[in-house]
Amino acid sequence: MTKKCKCCNEEKYIDDYPAYKMNKHGPYFRNECKKCRSIKAAGWRYKLSFDEVKKLKETENCEICNIDLKWSDRYIDHNHINGNVRGILCPRCNSTLELFEQSKHLIEPSLNYLKKYKQTL
Repeated sequence: MTKKCKCCNEEKYIDDYPAYKMNKHGPYFRNECKKCRSIKAAGWRYKLSFDEVKKLKETENCEICNIDLKWSDRYIDHNHINGNVRGILCPRCNSTLELFEQSKHLIEPSLNYLKKYKQTL
């Protein structure tokens, strides 16, 4: 069974829509597909328009490690102090960057530790 998304106007399988509630005939599905709802939620969170988020999510590779990303693994990176969006990262680079931001004083000692034990960087 398919349904047309009221946001992107694409015909998609019903599994691409979040279930809203149950009634006596079964689940009622929202009128916007999961992808469009995700874009809208990110827009609200980062104060960006639907088109700005959609364009940002079109980035196919992590901006740090350059690996190819599935759409669902394209994390929007932002500055935690001022909220400004910086770009798209993979989950690993996004988490690492967040740890670095919280512990800037540990970046240099970590690099020195790796050098000490002759790890390749």
